Amino acid sequence: MNSRRMLFGMKSIIILFLISGTLSAQWKKFDFNFGADVASMEIRNNEMYVGTYGKGVFYSPDKGLSWTNISGDMSNLNVQAIKLAGDYIFVGTESNIFYTSDNGSSWSKIKNGLIKNIRAFLVLDSMILSGAELGVYYTTNWGINWDAANQGLQKGSAINAFAKNGKYIYTGANTGLYYSWDNGARWVGVNGSIINRNITALAPIDSNVIVGTADGIFYHNNETTGNQRIVYGLKSTAIFDLYSHSKFILAATYHGGVFISTNKGQVWKDVNYNIPSENSYCFAGTGSTIYVGIDSSIYFRDITDLLSNLPPSIYQIPDQDVPATKPIKINIVVDDEKPDNLQFSFSSSKPEIIADTGISVTSKGTNRILTINPTPGKYGSLVIKATISDGLFSSSTTFSVLVQNPNSMDESIEPATINLFETSFDPIQSIISVKFNLIISEQVIVKIFDLMGRKISAIADELMTPGLHELNFETSLMNDGIFFINIHAGLFERTKKVMIYR
Repeated sequence: MNSRRMLFGMKSIIILFLISGTLSAQWKKFDFNFGADVASMEIRNNEMYVGTYGKGVFYSPDKGLSWTNISGDMSNLNVQAIKLAGDYIFVGTESNIFYTSDNGSSWSKIKNGLIKNIRAFLVLDSMILSGAELGVYYTTNWGINWDAANQGLQKGSAINAFAKNGKYIYTGANTGLYYSWDNGARWVGVNGSIINRNITALAPIDSNVIVGTADGIFYHNNETTGNQRIVYGLKSTAIFDLYSHSKFILAATYHGGVFISTNKGQVWKDVNYNIPSENSYCFAGTGSTIYVGIDSSIYFRDITDLLSNLPPSIYQIPDQDVPATKPIKINIVVDDEKPDNLQFSFSSSKPEIIADTGISVTSKGTNRILTINPTPGKYGSLVIKATISDGLFSSSTTFSVLVQNPNSMDESIEPATINLFETSFDPIQSIISVKFNLIISEQVIVKIFDLMGRKISAIADELMTPGLHELNFETSLMNDGIFFINIHAGLFERTKKVMIYR
């Protein structure tokens, strides 16, 4: 959620955005509870293979109508990745790689003790790459022997994702984005403008690649090696997985659910509909159906139905320049040029802050110019709700507006609930540090979640005074890996990823 300092005349305005949608189209759910979070899926013809974090591997021969646990003698059931390669099934867990050539009747585990915390696989003909805690490893004899392929990777790179597009392969690590033109023999970092270099997901698009991080999605251009941040419409910027199709991209997010883009990530739309959980972990697809892992269940949707029932979108252009003189004009973008399909309503405990004539909107193509005229000498907050409808579906954006008295403001800090939120990990002291600057007194809730969205602990839940705060959380009893820190204060909510390593 973005906040920005806005000035007009002598008044300061804070505007925060929350995206919501109301739709009638439905996802369908398999009538089976896996008993653990669905972490990875693979599909081959009518067969489905599902890796769960806690219950191992499940198999369906009939597109999900019936399921059997085929984990057999696997000694670790915390599955993080699964991949089909020829007659083999490869499974990555916290402790090792397991593989089978008889559909789970018997399992073998590799003998390379360095390969732990496997989160991704990539099949390149007869070569298989695995992404592990200490880098990339490969096998050319179906899992019997594995060797490191880490030349060019930063030391300590824990691999989270792979993607292949044309002659290039990509890997995403906790140290950034890398590509290789020689099947992983050498890697080159291409992080550019990616600030949060914990790469969590990758998906090919055209001749380029979409990059998911703990703080947004980026479009990586092979020709320029540039990275463009594309988050317009995302309710959550913590990305679990990405899925690319010739007509769309899907994003699975933490605390936000499923989002779709039909224009290469330039605009994202909420398509959760009837999915009850806000955490979506992984995707799989066929030519006609898309599947998404949600907690201990799998939901699926016909692709034609999905694309035929998308909501109209509404969002504010980020980083726009707001005039410092009144009236304030805010540019809002929609994807329908009908001039009367966007309506505004507002409420406040002090309605005199903005009179009925203080809000107006004009249209120009898909742009809407919202003009706000606060009443001189009146201060306080109000909520403005903008709703767009195409007659069948609707989406809305809620603006929280605070008009402050300039005489009571500290001009040295940006007027927002929180204008600083940073996380870091100290491997020597084994402590996660959470820093934030609170602008007004507010109830602050800080929680830590693991990679599967399970709450580990509540770091804080208390009323805090304005100022810079630092919270330290002891992690000596926690495993190494990726975790998410979520902070909530008033209307401000944001999630950042932190990597624990020792």
